Amino acid sequence: MGEGWHPYSGEVYVPSWWITNRGAKTQYITEEGGPYGILKADKMASLLRYRSSLYTMWVPVANQNGGPNNAPFHGYEGPKSNAFMQTIQGNESSYTLRANYWMMGAFSRYINRDAVRVSHNLGSATNVNPVAFKNPDGKIAVVVVNSNTTSQNFYISAASGQISATLPAKTVGTYVWTPTGAGTGTGTVTNYEAESQVNVVSSGDSTTAFADTSCSNGQCLSLLADGTNDNIAFTLNIPTTGTYDVKVGVKKGSSRGKLQMSVNNTNYGNVEDLYNSSFVYEELNIGLVPLTSGNQQIKFTVTGKNNSSTDYDLVFDYIKITKQ
Repeated sequence: MGEGWHPYSGEVYVPSWWITNRGAKTQYITEEGGPYGILKADKMASLLRYRSSLYTMWVPVANQNGGPNNAPFHGYEGPKSNAFMQTIQGNESSYTLRANYWMMGAFSRYINRDAVRVSHNLGSATNVNPVAFKNPDGKIAVVVVNSNTTSQNFYISAASGQISATLPAKTVGTYVWTPTGAGTGTGTVTNYEAESQVNVVSSGDSTTAFADTSCSNGQCLSLLADGTNDNIAFTLNIPTTGTYDVKVGVKKGSSRGKLQMSVNNTNYGNVEDLYNSSFVYEELNIGLVPLTSGNQQIKFTVTGKNNSSTDYDLVFDYIKITKQ
């Protein structure tokens, strides 16, 4: 059992918020019409990433006039229609496959029944919009949407390696592979609680450990940043030299900034936007990072903030590293 949504207005994160804050069951998008083409792909990726388990598009077939459906969401871009395919009235055997048909196929052809979402970073609004799933056969399928008017370079980092790719403007790409080691690494997992670290320095802004029952150890650590280039650095005792899969637990909120992780002045992972209109706890997948045994400084630098954010704060729960 669960709830069904018709997301003609509102925010794409509502399904996740409903589960987190209301104890709701499975969330379903049972009907949506607009937008059309690449904008629909972008919205669909976001809705699926925010824990919707179903997406159903309104009106699969229409004639050249956008009919016979009389609902408000048809006929986008004139005769192109919002439908998967368009027929010629009086000759239904003649049809044209529209953009939404191919767009939906980028998802439905590669994300199989009973697939589960994979936690990952979100890229940025000026880059690409991804959503990732693990299929029952163990394969990983990542759908990447570029709704920008220019081509975008990006990479997908997993425990077994990294993919670098370029998506042309206003296109959708799907990337499928069979991971080695089930994406969990081959070595020991070491977890560092942010609030428990002794060797923590900031660029001058205050850091505060505070109680929060939703954090992994009942506490989180905040950096009360007030501008770009503010930073916080954790000196961690790394067990052995090697390559590690790095994940960072964070608490998103309405006063958060954007961060970039670096080690020895080299950036790793994407710029992460920690803004959310309500509190959300997420694990950022930084990717593969080479680390040296002994004390190693991992720095997080504020690169800016979302236009909707009220400040530049960062809140950390933990840093988790897995030896590859």
